[in-house]
Amino acid sequence: MTGDPLSKIWIPYFGMRGKGRCCEVLNYKWRVIGSPFVFNKFTDPIDFHCRSAVQTEIHRSLFTLETNDGRYIAGDFEALFNLTQNLALNAWARGSWIRMTGEGRSDFELLGSTVIGNTGGPPLTAGDVPVDHSTLTSSWYGVGLSVDLAF
Repeated sequence: MTGDPLSKIWIPYFGMRGKGRCCEVLNYKWRVIGSPFVFNKFTDPIDFHCRSAVQTEIHRSLFTLETNDGRYIAGDFEALFNLTQNLALNAWARGSWIRMTGEGRSDFELLGSTVIGNTGGPPLTAGDVPVDHSTLTSSWYGVGLSVDLAF
């Protein structure tokens, strides 16, 4: 089984950012962006290679989700602690979340088969089917810590 998902996403976003100082040793900055609109075209072809001692078949399933119904939010926070004049500690956190919903579509093809004799010809279309209430969700986060030394 092999696949190569591809997603083209356009997100018109708005956001806020700020920075500040606390306790004379802590400087921080933050940023949040988001959008109630996500325009997306997602395709995921999956090839199934079925082999036995006497038969071989290759099937392809292509799932497509093209929608403008989605949500997106991302943010980050960074803090710099000045421990001494030459030593500082930096901590950060980042993350994002995106969700797209709509009606997907699955198309099926038979690319090659020794069972029915289609080994080098054009693919045979087996059909397609709508996939109601399809949802694609992705999220990530990261945290980090660094030491800044000036000399």
